[in-house]
Amino acid sequence: MQQSKAKLAANYLVETVKQSEEEDLDARMAADEAASKAAIAKAFERVSQDSAKSADTYMEESFALLQTAMDKMPEEEKNRELKKLKPMAEQVPGDPDSETPLKATLLINLGNAHYEHSILRAAGKLDWKSSIQKAQELFKEAGAADVDIRNALKGHPMAEEMKDIIGPDPETKKTPKGLPALSQSKKKKSGK
Repeated sequence: MQQSKAKLAANYLVETVKQSEEEDLDARMAADEAASKAAIAKAFERVSQDSAKSADTYMEESFALLQTAMDKMPEEEKNRELKKLKPMAEQVPGDPDSETPLKATLLINLGNAHYEHSILRAAGKLDWKSSIQKAQELFKEAGAADVDIRNALKGHPMAEEMKDIIGPDPETKKTPKGLPALSQSKKKKSGK
């Protein structure tokens, strides 16, 4: 709720984008992405330095509410050691291995609040990098998968200016062509 109030205070209103009617899936996705980026750029233009500063109070309230929720967690949950979460693309509803513990959920929500704050501050041409770095730290503390953190950071409107935070793309493993040769010991055991 406070994050929505912050966006209103900052005048950061992103218009809903009508989905493309392109028949080709790739063309439709490209058109939708372009329209979404244009809507975000338009919202950025409406934010002034003063309106972005006025959003700070609401964002601070949001941080405080989430921190209160964390403080009220049962001691067992507070002390829980968080393990790495499955990437979002691999999570299956109802699968116990895909469940996100309460502590991780609250840390991710707090990270999302800092992420949103960084957008508002960037739009108002204020210091925003400390907010995105805080978001990244919270996502990591929550155990979010590296691929999900990278995707979130790459989706930030200022992604081009934060390559130092995002870091280089991980190297993909090269798949060898053809089948591997059987070793001599395996050939002897099979009687060949």
